Amino acid sequence: MIAVITNLALLGCALVFLLHFGMIAYYGKVEIGEPDPVILAWEICMMVMFAGLAVHNLIKLYRR
Repeated sequence: MIAVITNLALLGCALVFLLHFGMIAYYGKVEIGEPDPVILAWEICMMVMFAGLAVHNLIKLYRR
């Protein structure tokens, strides 16, 4: 059960950060801006990978 809660928390955090970084990419600045587009792209990629990891783990847990 703790693994499900942990992966849901990871998925939620990753999706919220993706929304935030996406808004920065679209609007240029949202309260906090990222001036370096390479770092912004890296942050977005990492959040996509974290969300993918959480979904992968949840699918594995569901299949058990």
